[in-house]
Amino acid sequence: MWEDGKKVRAKISFLSATPVKIMPVLKALEIDENRVTFIKEKIGTRGRFIHGDVQLSFVNIENMPELMLQHKEDMQAQVAKKRQTVVIYNKLEDLQRQIVELEQAVLAAGIEPEDCLLINSLDDSKADAKPMGRFAVGRCQNPYDFKVLITTSSIEMGVTFKADLLLMEPGFEAMNFLQRYGRVARGEHQGQVIVRYDEMLAH
Repeated sequence: MWEDGKKVRAKISFLSATPVKIMPVLKALEIDENRVTFIKEKIGTRGRFIHGDVQLSFVNIENMPELMLQHKEDMQAQVAKKRQTVVIYNKLEDLQRQIVELEQAVLAAGIEPEDCLLINSLDDSKADAKPMGRFAVGRCQNPYDFKVLITTSSIEMGVTFKADLLLMEPGFEAMNFLQRYGRVARGEHQGQVIVRYDEMLAH
């Protein structure tokens, strides 16, 4: 960036793989439009892949463990390919209440609960997070070491996994939904996203 013939350093950088209209916000903060530079990276067949193609499906089903049971063969296929399955809940309390059912669901897919990591901001903020059933927990864990990641909204933004299968609840806002399905099929991989809904979520 050049100003009056001199090279200057950017004061603030906004990075996003998702198009966001940031200019109205900057104008509201009284930042001169002439002092803003947009830099774009070419993607696609001749550039760097950010996402592969994703098949999106919606399923009317009571809870996440039932959705996992319905897709246990898909979860097994991810393990065979050395890829991950990510499960995203809307509410931490639902995840915590369904620990036993979640254990049964991963076992039905031929996966040991110890090979699954629970991720949420509450437990990950503690240095001594207590185990939840047989699942691994804690910020000291490396997510790449696990076959299944069972999470809340804490992983929505800026996180990349080696996942091609995502089972999720839709979130409470459109941006939650957008960020969640962006966690799957990163790079040159194809992905599948199955969204759980019920009568309450549909409203």
